[in-house]
Amino acid sequence: MLRGMVDTFNPHYLHFCHEINIGLEFLSTQNALQSLAYRRYLSQIRDELTGLYNTANFAQQWAEQRNKAQQGTLFLIGFALSGMHRIKETCGSLVWDRYLVEFSDLMRNCCRNQEQCFRADESAFFILGTQHSEEEQQSLIQRIAVQFEKQYQNTSHVLRPRLHHAIVPDCGALEDGTQASELLLEQLRSLSSSPLSFSEQMHYDDLAALRSEIYQFPERDWSIAACCRKLSISPSYFHRIY
Repeated sequence: MLRGMVDTFNPHYLHFCHEINIGLEFLSTQNALQSLAYRRYLSQIRDELTGLYNTANFAQQWAEQRNKAQQGTLFLIGFALSGMHRIKETCGSLVWDRYLVEFSDLMRNCCRNQEQCFRADESAFFILGTQHSEEEQQSLIQRIAVQFEKQYQNTSHVLRPRLHHAIVPDCGALEDGTQASELLLEQLRSLSSSPLSFSEQMHYDDLAALRSEIYQFPERDWSIAACCRKLSISPSYFHRIY
C-alpha cells in the first residue's frame, strides 16, 4: 500500500461495509413492518369513507376522555341524517357517500376543543369531549346546525337531508362507554325514523329557513307568535307541524 492512501479492498473494511448494509436493511424492514402494522390498526378503528373513528375503539376513547375530564364535564352528542335512503334511491350511492363525507368534514371543522368524532352507524355520528360549561356544548350544536343549514339552503327539499341531534344526560356518571353509545344510537334511530307528515312536507323549506334564522340570531325574541307571523300560520297549526 502506498503511503497516505487507503486500501479500500482490505477484507476487514469490506466486511465492515457488509455488516453496515445488513444493519440498514434490517432497520428499513423493521420500519416498513411497523408502518404496515400501524396502518392495519388505523383501518380497524377508523371508518374508510369519512376517516372518522368508528365505534370499535369507542370504549377506549371514552375511558381516555373521562380521565381528561377531571376539570370539566364529559359530554356525548349524537347527530343523525334522515332522508338519506331517499337520496340514495334518487341520486345513487355516489351522492350518498358525498353527503356523508361533507357532513363528517363539517362536524370535524366545528370542533374546537380536541373533541373525538365518530361515525357510529350508516348516517349517525358521535362527538365525545369535555366541557367547562353547558354553553360550550350548546355552542357546538349551534355551529354544526348553522353550517348544515348553509350547506343545503339552496338544495331542493327532496334532496336535502334532515339533521337530528340527541344528548346523553349525565354521561360522565356512566362507567361503561358502550352503554352510553347504545343509548345515544337508539335515540338517534328513533328521531331519524319518523317520516315527514304531509303538512311538514308542504312547509319544509319555510321551516328550514326559520331554523336557519333562529340558529344565526338566537338573541332575537323567537316566541311562538313571532314564528307564526313569519310563516303566516296559526299557533295550533305551527305546533302540529313543528
